[in-house]
Amino acid sequence: MRLAQHANTLPVLVDLFREHRSARLALARQFAHDQLPGRDLSAGLAGLSEDEWSLVRDLAWFYDNLGALVMHEVVGTSRSRDTWAGR
Repeated sequence: MRLAQHANTLPVLVDLFREHRSARLALARQFAHDQLPGRDLSAGLAGLSEDEWSLVRDLAWFYDNLGALVMHEVVGTSRSRDTWAGR
């Protein structure tokens, strides 16, 4: 129903789903989940290698874009949570 109200955003949502499923973001999610917790992050992102920093940045930008869609009520928070959790 909400998509009918925001029909011009459908291509954006399709691209967001495509990006979420990409090998690049899968690697970024895996890195953030499996490796970041064990790291000394006292230097912040500057403590990461350039490749690691790039993965974290890309993942952060993805969730920032998703947050913008939630903020503008293109997607609801419960549906977003279920979708990105694989439900």
